[in-house]
Amino acid sequence: MGLPAYYCLEEKKFIQISSNPFEQSAIDYDFVSNLYEDKEKNVWVSSNKGLYRFNIDAQAFSNIPNRRINDTTVIHNAVSTILQTINNGIWISTWGAGIFSYDNKLQPIANPLTTIAPANSSLYTCCMIQHRNGEIWMGINSGEIKIYEPATGRCFTTSPAILTGEVIQQLREDSEGNTWIGTNTGMLVKCINGNWKDSSFFKKILIDIGDIMRIYEDNARHLWVCSATTGVYEMDMNGKVLKQFKEAAGKNNGLLKDGATDILQYDDSTYLIASGGLCILNRKTNTFRYLRAADDLPAENITSLLLDKQKHLWVTLDAGVYKLNIYNKLYVTFNEPDGITNNIFQVSSGTVLQDGRIMLGTPKDFLVFDPEKTVDTSQPPPVHITGIKLGSDHISTDSILKLGKLELSYDNTFVNIELSTLHFRDNYSIHYMLEGLDKTWKPAEDNKIIYQYLPPGSYKLLLRSENGEVLNSKNFSSLEIKINPPFWKTGWFFGLLALLIAGILFWFDQQRMKRKEAILNMRSNIADGLHYDISAALANITILSEMAKIKAAAEPEKSKEFIEQIHSKSQNMTNAMDDILWSIDPDNDSMEHFIAPFNEYVDALKSQHAAEVATLVDNNVQLLHLNMKIRNDIFWLFKAGIKNVLKTGGRNCRIHISYKKPLLSYTLEFDTVGMDTGQINNISQRKELFDKLQALGANLQFKENKTMAVFELNIPVKRSGL
Repeated sequence: MGLPAYYCLEEKKFIQISSNPFEQSAIDYDFVSNLYEDKEKNVWVSSNKGLYRFNIDAQAFSNIPNRRINDTTVIHNAVSTILQTINNGIWISTWGAGIFSYDNKLQPIANPLTTIAPANSSLYTCCMIQHRNGEIWMGINSGEIKIYEPATGRCFTTSPAILTGEVIQQLREDSEGNTWIGTNTGMLVKCINGNWKDSSFFKKILIDIGDIMRIYEDNARHLWVCSATTGVYEMDMNGKVLKQFKEAAGKNNGLLKDGATDILQYDDSTYLIASGGLCILNRKTNTFRYLRAADDLPAENITSLLLDKQKHLWVTLDAGVYKLNIYNKLYVTFNEPDGITNNIFQVSSGTVLQDGRIMLGTPKDFLVFDPEKTVDTSQPPPVHITGIKLGSDHISTDSILKLGKLELSYDNTFVNIELSTLHFRDNYSIHYMLEGLDKTWKPAEDNKIIYQYLPPGSYKLLLRSENGEVLNSKNFSSLEIKINPPFWKTGWFFGLLALLIAGILFWFDQQRMKRKEAILNMRSNIADGLHYDISAALANITILSEMAKIKAAAEPEKSKEFIEQIHSKSQNMTNAMDDILWSIDPDNDSMEHFIAPFNEYVDALKSQHAAEVATLVDNNVQLLHLNMKIRNDIFWLFKAGIKNVLKTGGRNCRIHISYKKPLLSYTLEFDTVGMDTGQINNISQRKELFDKLQALGANLQFKENKTMAVFELNIPVKRSGL
């Protein structure tokens, strides 16, 4: 236990560090128990009041209070402007404490204004510029302008009537030698050719536009005026307003707010405007894009924008400072560990010195730093996984890292991975990419990666860190992640499914072969029947021919009877062959093709027997399809019915063919007057007819009365076949 102290090389002695709980960057202690220096040269101080970290080598920033030459008194008045003059050192104006002067080493030197009149040490100076002729102009809160002539060492005061009662907040000399003056009430005044000695050269250009925060000239010799309430005005050198930018962020053609504190030309086509965030104007398209708190940038209240010698953008806030890359939104913040003890910065109070250093005004001192010393050229450190949560449950990170693999079930993939570079001095951004899912690197928000759902598969999580100079860590950290699929998405399940499909296809093929075999058998049976019928008919024809030949000479009439029988049998055989050929044609499977030849057959019978036959076929019958064997048998039954009725004397026949699932009905009505009904009954009892009916599972009924009879044939069929 002891008291902390540091060794001062200049004084060659140890100087005790006092305990001060109310001072920024100080420590609070009664005693210090331990000191430790880590690999980053951070010094950790453990006291009975807390744990503190210091790194003097990393402190590129210095807050310096104002004081005058040969005076140890520190002045804490707010700094309004910092001006590096041509020959008189660096001037720093304050609110109510006059102007302080320093050499390039920031050592106090005499300020000529105070030397001329000690009362100037209490001036309330809001702004300063130095003209090309060497004159230094100072805007005072009383509406006066003081002009110091370095060549003569004299100081003058001008009080144009139009500036009476105004607080002069901005001064700017343009490229044509005119001086532009902005006030707190929103008045913009032009002093033509900088002629302050003649009040007629002071001309009002704008009024009531709101507190003027900045006057800026771009490379195109256009003047830009930032107002606290009415946006930004673009003007020519004559004071003509070319364009006004106001709040219209929703359309990308305006500012985020009506007020603007600073403007900066970044390159030939890009302008940066501080207005509720950073508004980036593309002059080629006159459209904006925006960087703001929603883009994870620091606070939106920007006070100044500066470009250093390396074209890095520095952004000061009313509570901090950071360096920003406007294209990749990568920024580096600087704070207490970097040496900043006062991080509140005044509007339009910053400047870039000729040697590249940047100076910024604060409410009680000024901050100075060399931007080159803030560049982090070290290799960014690797990223470490410090925690893994599955849903709301923490899992053993050490075990996972030791295995190098995180394995999850498909129904539990809500994973939260916590990351760190394990570095305390410098800030690094962490990026990740999940190979197998992501195509680009993504920033890890709050150093966390959250996946609410991951599809089954194998992935590789890659991790890297970046510093403010967009250097990436060379060694990527990685973690294998495997999401096990459900059983129905596994290889063995797909194999089983493929086997099942193959079995079904095999079964369908077997059924197809059976149907093919049945068709072949059907055709064979039809061919056998045709062969039998033709053979029998030809045998009968041969016998009848021999008998007709024998009887031709002795009994010519008998011979004619035999010849007539031969003709009849030949015709029957021809009709039978036509029926067989018609039935085996697949194009005739539909009942539409069935009805047409049946109607032709009926028409032939009508002519042969001089009878009347009416045929009615229902529309739904046309939709039926029958295989060749069934169709041939039904065709035979339909033909046999009407033929036998007409042959036995039936007249005025009426045929009705209908289908009412599952029966195909064939109804034949006819008149029986003068007809031998016994003969028709005998025909209906034939074995051939009985076999056909039995094969079809059909039912035949015969009904008669005194003058009429009906045959009703019902055959069970389906729409696509029997």
